[in-house]
Amino acid sequence: MLCRGVLNDLVEDADRERAFKAFASWLRPGGMLLVDVRDLESSRRRYAQQRTFAETAQRDDDVLTFESVTSIQPGSDRLELIERWQGTVAGERVAVKTRFEMRCWTWDVLERSALTAGFRTVVAQEPRVLGAHSDRLVAAALR
Repeated sequence: MLCRGVLNDLVEDADRERAFKAFASWLRPGGMLLVDVRDLESSRRRYAQQRTFAETAQRDDDVLTFESVTSIQPGSDRLELIERWQGTVAGERVAVKTRFEMRCWTWDVLERSALTAGFRTVVAQEPRVLGAHSDRLVAAALR
């Protein structure tokens, strides 16, 4: 089973615990879960200064711009993301802004979450195994 990036969206401890228990219940003994989550320390370094990503696409008369602003508060384990879509699609004006949080992980929390849920072993993997960014923790958890 593969779970890439979505565990960052679970910001409450109880939700994280439920996710790992569900994964364990879906796998038979000997099954493997491969996870990719944001590493707290790497994310702190990467987002110590607010980072902005923007991209614009154009087709005929329509122009749509996506902008994402990501930041982390010092001493926090949560990333704040503000995303904006602006422009036109099929001639209709688009202006959407959303804000959400992601919660980063430490290796200790990731390992404990898997073991507590019933996985028997958790092994760290190099992020490149999944083609993941270097600011990710990648783990194989065996049921």
